[in-house]
Amino acid sequence: MLRFTSLPKSPRVAPLRHQQDGSSPPTALAPESPPGSRQLLWNRMLLSILALSLLWGTSLNAASLIMSFFVNLPPATFPIQVCRTAAREIHAQATAYKQCAAHQMLACDRDLDEAVRKESARSKWAHEQNIARLELAESLHR
Repeated sequence: MLRFTSLPKSPRVAPLRHQQDGSSPPTALAPESPPGSRQLLWNRMLLSILALSLLWGTSLNAASLIMSFFVNLPPATFPIQVCRTAAREIHAQATAYKQCAAHQMLACDRDLDEAVRKESARSKWAHEQNIARLELAESLHR
């Protein structure tokens, strides 16, 4: 487990020595680096590298590249071929359904015509029977 050191105090926050004792300001161009600043710089660099790696790793191109090592991607023509095959099969099934429905419709029409013819004949026979009964009843009543 990494241990992070505490941040050193900024020299801007601490009072300047030359202001306390009245001496002239230091003439050195670069201030002395406080102890532990190398560790702090190293920690910041690691954190920046980690953040950039995560940012790059979550992009779509990088995710595709990484996943290509684990999952074999089909060629671009494969989905097109599958869609065309599915469209042909759907068309063939629709045609077969239409033919089956037409055949069933013809059979239903024939059965319906036969039922209408039989009912018409039965109705006509019943009508003739009723007329004959009425005539018999009228002849018996006179």
